[in-house]
Amino acid sequence: MAHKINTNNKDYWELYSTVAEGPIAVFKTKNELIRHIALRKVYEGKLNAIREMMSFPSEWYVNDDYQWRDIKAYQQWYKGVLMAPDVQYYNLIDEKYEELMEAIK
Repeated sequence: MAHKINTNNKDYWELYSTVAEGPIAVFKTKNELIRHIALRKVYEGKLNAIREMMSFPSEWYVNDDYQWRDIKAYQQWYKGVLMAPDVQYYNLIDEKYEELMEAIK
C-alpha cells in the first residue's frame, strides 16, 4: 500500500492511501504527521516480531534444512487486529507482544 501527502505547509497535512478514496488522516501540523508515521513504523516492527515469534522457525534454515511452518495462528490473530479501531489496534499489538516475550523468557 502506497501513501501520499497533500498539504498547504501551514495548517493541514492530509495522509492518503492507495486503498482508500479520501484522506485516511488529517493533521494540523507537520510534527503531528511525523509522529503518526513514526508510531505506525514502531508497530509495524512489533508486528514483524510477533509474526516471527508465532511462526518460528518458519523461513529459517536450521542445520541446512529450510523450515516451513503454517502461520494460520498469526493470520487469524492479525485479522482481528486489523478490524480494531486505532486505540484498540495498538493495545492488541502491545498485549500480544508482551505475552509472547514473556513466554520466551
